[in-house]
Amino acid sequence: RYDLVAKFNEYKMFTSCESIFYFPPAKTYEGSACGGVNICIDHECNKEFGFKDGINCIMYEEGNIDSYIQKVEYYQNNEDKLNEISKNAQKFVFDNFRHKIVAQNIVKAINGIYQGN
Repeated sequence: RYDLVAKFNEYKMFTSCESIFYFPPAKTYEGSACGGVNICIDHECNKEFGFKDGINCIMYEEGNIDSYIQKVEYYQNNEDKLNEISKNAQKFVFDNFRHKIVAQNIVKAINGIYQGN
């Protein structure tokens, strides 16, 4: 029972779990929209939605806690780079995952299926 946006705004980085299904959850987009930088695994499930390491997120090697720690420490010591990723991530999410854009993409996909494309 807390305000998720307010909580995201307290931090510069956040981590989201891709679960056993390897699918980025809603907070992947919510946290980025709030200006936070997502620290996620280097996996196709994140890449296929357009997330890029060092551009609009921070990726670490799956199952490797040392990789995770190294990435966090690096960006804690390089806030200028972290801030750039934050700006890129926020713009990326706003440009690609707002409700209207997602709805338009769903309609486009359904029309493509219906028309046999």
